Amino acid sequence: MTDTLVPVRVGSARRPHNGVTAAQPVARPLLSRTQDPAYVREMVTGHIAPHTLRVPQGAVLNTHLRCVHQGTIAVYSLGYGAPVELWIDRSARAYLVLLAAAGARGAGTGGSLSIGGRRVPLTPAIVTPGRQAVLRIPKAAVVTVICIPRRMIDTAARLSRQAGQSGPVEFEPQIDPAADRAGPWLSLARTFVGAPETGRIGDSPLAMAHFEQLLVHGLLAAQPNSTRWNTDASYETMPSGLATALAFCERYTGPPPSVADIAAAAHVSKRTLQSYFRLYLGMTPQSHLREVRLRRVHKELVAAAADDRPTTVTAIALRHGFHHLGRFAIQYRAVYGRRPSETLKFGAEA
Repeated sequence: MTDTLVPVRVGSARRPHNGVTAAQPVARPLLSRTQDPAYVREMVTGHIAPHTLRVPQGAVLNTHLRCVHQGTIAVYSLGYGAPVELWIDRSARAYLVLLAAAGARGAGTGGSLSIGGRRVPLTPAIVTPGRQAVLRIPKAAVVTVICIPRRMIDTAARLSRQAGQSGPVEFEPQIDPAADRAGPWLSLARTFVGAPETGRIGDSPLAMAHFEQLLVHGLLAAQPNSTRWNTDASYETMPSGLATALAFCERYTGPPPSVADIAAAAHVSKRTLQSYFRLYLGMTPQSHLREVRLRRVHKELVAAAADDRPTTVTAIALRHGFHHLGRFAIQYRAVYGRRPSETLKFGAEA
């Protein structure tokens, strides 16, 4: 793809959703069959997020941008009529939830989102502000973009007593429709998107404001995110792939498995596995596996001390994959507050 250089005329775009606190008229066409890339970028920057627009050489835009809902949260329908790349700037202030537009021909087919070194399907997905992201939108795709200001997520995290980190709450970018919580949340999001179109709830600004809060708090509860780094994860609240990986780590025997081995057992990619461990447990798969092995060593040392079995710390450590004995002793003491030899000699009461 080649860059189409498009200078943005600061201040000429319409008022962005970030400054709006009350529901506005819905289903407003903002762009219709527009071909001018400079104006397209200006409008999408003003309403959705600052970005660089890249269009293939010779491609002709046929862009539409429509406002579906404008409250504290904004919803837009966006299609370019040509294959494009949107390089979302780090200065963006809103979370972008990307959904395939219901009923649109070719909507959501193909395309991808690249963020943090990962590439995931374009929809359903979420972009965290402060992270550079690349949206690759196919020619026929029409994308529904839900724009959630960062302040709403920050407030919801504080109210849920999940605050305590610097920077924005970071979400796992890929939303898994098959996940126990994410699937129902996606249904809720699609209902929210359709409410202004069908009237009823959409006719009541107060009802839509409450709906917005439900959507935000539901997103924090449903989608893996960094507020869970310092909380105890349970199998009921995590993706099935992570639960499978943890179970695999607990039951493995023999030499320590690699990250690739764990990912294969969990039927996820290595990058997805690493993202799950970071977002839910605040550690890498390797760190978790080391904790499992240390726990097994400790249990065996305690049992050997109780039974007065003839064995050595070295034999037990090597059996559980610790080949650097000096490093192992430091790691063991950091967790259990004593040397492994003391546990072998005195047992659990050392």
